[in-house]
Amino acid sequence: QYKTKAKLICRGVKHDVKVKLKGTLPSHWIEPLEWSFRVSLEKDTTVFNDLRIFSLQSRNQRGVYADYYYHKVLNLFNVINLKYEYVEMYVNGIYLENYTVEEFFDSPLISRNNRPAGLIFKFVSDRLWEISTSKDYETKNFSFDLYEDMYSTAPLKFYKNRFPKNEKRSNDIEFVKKTIDSFKKEEKLTHEIFDISTWGAYFAVNTLFANQHPARLTNLRFYFNPETRLIEPIGYDLEHINSLTKVEDYTDIFWVNENRNEVSVFYRQLFSDSLMMNSYILNLQEIVNSKELDLLLISLKKETDSIIFDQKDTAESRFYIRENINIISAKLANGF
Repeated sequence: QYKTKAKLICRGVKHDVKVKLKGTLPSHWIEPLEWSFRVSLEKDTTVFNDLRIFSLQSRNQRGVYADYYYHKVLNLFNVINLKYEYVEMYVNGIYLENYTVEEFFDSPLISRNNRPAGLIFKFVSDRLWEISTSKDYETKNFSFDLYEDMYSTAPLKFYKNRFPKNEKRSNDIEFVKKTIDSFKKEEKLTHEIFDISTWGAYFAVNTLFANQHPARLTNLRFYFNPETRLIEPIGYDLEHINSLTKVEDYTDIFWVNENRNEVSVFYRQLFSDSLMMNSYILNLQEIVNSKELDLLLISLKKETDSIIFDQKDTAESRFYIRENINIISAKLANGF
């Protein structure tokens, strides 16, 4: 992917950067005034307090309000979340409306979320995107066969970061590879590999937003904690706030305890462990009863009332969250 040198002026300070277009799907680059960029600063130089690598993209890519709310709520429930801010954006003097800065997967993300220096990784999804976006691919919906093939065969990619490279990092990479492989083979239970407290919170928050898009294998990002020796989720790419009463997308699995044929093998394995399921339910209960969440939603509404929305999202989508809390409460009361 081609990178070009550029100058970035941020809060009055000029920086030397490298920049490229980002995004797998055309929505990131089909509209010339809504291009998505990946920006890398020179070593030891940061903006927005601690960011060296980040994305600049139209807020329409993340549902105007969706990811701003999402990361704030994830933070409340101690799930690793990205720095995400609204910004004014100009390219060569041309004003690009309604942009955001979204943190990339680098060491400041780990430090800010109060985790020890560890690994960030994902499943490599290149082959899935290559097939699903080809002219010969007959359906616009992703085939679950592609996801299952990705889960069973795709290698892991480990992100570079600014933590010092050492022998321990190499050993941890091999440990993670073997651990994921043992999970695929069903040799270990979920709680032996994954931090079920953070995964329970992660899926509960996704349910709150009625959107499991972040948990699709193409979007999932993982963090390996070298102290607990367990794997945690990183919140990323919500895109939309939905209503639990209006969802039609069969790939969005909200009540993860429901045994549906469309549910990926990965999710079935995760929730086959009763401890994982208990964590999910406890976190749903916490969401329903949380006074802190109520105060946060009030604060976020005040912050975003001045944000102008367009046809890709509506102000009403923010209020689905309140509606979803009531639906979750009823679900729990009826013997979840």
